[in-house]
Amino acid sequence: MDYYPGMRAIPTSEITPNDVLCGRGGNINSHPGNERFRQMVDSKKRLYLTSRFKREKRVIACNIVDEINTLNGRFLAKIYVSGSKRGRKKAPDPGWYEVDIEKAREKTSQALRENATEIRKELNAEEGTAATPNEDSRQQDNDYYRMEQHEEEMSTNESKCSKPQQFNADNDCHSWIQEFQEI
Repeated sequence: MDYYPGMRAIPTSEITPNDVLCGRGGNINSHPGNERFRQMVDSKKRLYLTSRFKREKRVIACNIVDEINTLNGRFLAKIYVSGSKRGRKKAPDPGWYEVDIEKAREKTSQALRENATEIRKELNAEEGTAATPNEDSRQQDNDYYRMEQHEEEMSTNESKCSKPQQFNADNDCHSWIQEFQEI
């Protein structure tokens, strides 16, 4: 969800150490909430990369989002005002806004995929795989892409054998996890 006029703007003074700031830069990377977020992501990255199914990966990402929410943290994005020259004229800081649960999950999934090739090389070395890292990584990426395409086809196919998996951005990750566990 993008910011639109009328949404509650969160002043910079109300950002807590448990909040995760979306964006780039040194101030964002060094924010305590982002450091904790990266630790959570790092602790689950290998599990994420070895998961075979998209729904498993989604549950892992949702668990991290839920952990942040449990700590009373929020995923916040900077409000950018078009045409503002904040740096030169010292325009007032427009603040931050809370992103929806789907954006938070997307950010988490992206963080879990960072440095995937290097981690896969490490996993292969630990397993003693004989294939060269580049060939093996490329093959795993191709296999993963084909698997995701197959899952997309399966989820759009209204089969009587499986319960359709739908993730509604209005629902929180916790309710989706509960639904997944019931299957």
